Amino acid sequence: MHHKTTLMDSKYFTATLKGNKINTTFKKQTTASTFGRMDFYSRILHSLVPDKNRVWRKGDRLQVEIKGWPKNIVWARTSQIAFDGTITNVKIFNLEEYVLTLSEALEGIIEGESLVKGIKNIYRFSIGDGEAWAEYRFHSKARTIAALCVLYDLEPHPRNDLELNIEKRLGLQAAEWPVDYKSTMEVRTYGDPSKTADELRNEGWSRSAPNMAMEVFRQSIGGQQQQMYKLLQREQTVASQMMRTNIPSKWKHELYKSQDYTCRICNIKYSEELLEPDHRIPVIVRPDGLTDDNFKEKLMTLCRFCNQQKRETCKILVKQKDYDWDNSPWCYPEKFALDKIKYEIRTYSKNHNVKFDEVLNLLKK
Repeated sequence: MHHKTTLMDSKYFTATLKGNKINTTFKKQTTASTFGRMDFYSRILHSLVPDKNRVWRKGDRLQVEIKGWPKNIVWARTSQIAFDGTITNVKIFNLEEYVLTLSEALEGIIEGESLVKGIKNIYRFSIGDGEAWAEYRFHSKARTIAALCVLYDLEPHPRNDLELNIEKRLGLQAAEWPVDYKSTMEVRTYGDPSKTADELRNEGWSRSAPNMAMEVFRQSIGGQQQQMYKLLQREQTVASQMMRTNIPSKWKHELYKSQDYTCRICNIKYSEELLEPDHRIPVIVRPDGLTDDNFKEKLMTLCRFCNQQKRETCKILVKQKDYDWDNSPWCYPEKFALDKIKYEIRTYSKNHNVKFDEVLNLLKK
């Protein structure tokens, strides 16, 4: 049977349709990778299910999808910029309508909206059943969207589910998803579920009354206590969003250099890949309001270990309503380091009958 070939061009890609086969060739590799990631997240909603060992495998899940990445198109990546799709369960496929839908979806994810000059940090996407859609507005694109898709069923999920342990041939593998690997080796797609849950809270799923939309609790699974995560609603509460600016690489490099690549808490110098930019005042306490003029004041350089330690400690401190964040050793460790030095100098001068100023002069020499 002869199938006519139809070709359409858009801002981001060229689409070719022949029979039930569709090809999308992207104009940029980064756009192709974004397309692949969003397809993966959509499949978490409708075509991937965690088994008893919490490994995600093929299976029917929910009757929803991310707009632009429908369940009835199964994609395979054929190059760094191209995907081949097989259209299933559709007698008539409207290429023009699909190209328009996908182009609008990609624009919301790739272009975003700029709240800070020069930094695009609001990304739009929609989840629905093909007829009714709910729009979401996120400050981050990657694992936070994946976490929403995992928790979209409003059921409790252990931390392993948010890590997305998945067969290599099915899952996101760097920028290459979804190449059909023959290997069935299981890989962890994302890490640190607690941070991911914090990011979801920042995006509008509050964990405190009166607008509580997310629960985090512990539960016994297989005889072991595990951290559990559960959304109480699918609706995003924009009023509960905590503004968190995406930190561009340029800012990170300048911050690390200005602080001599040294962690402000442990005071150890590290190579750049072991450092992280940290909000002095946690975003869950105060929106960051970062700009090109103030990011060095509002951020500090921490090593990965100290950043994790501070994150876990601040989860406890945030429950103390009267905690003084502006005078916290976790937020301004250098201030307390100076106080400690002064205390030690005074102690030394007292014990050795030397004046404080004389000890200071000795240190200056």
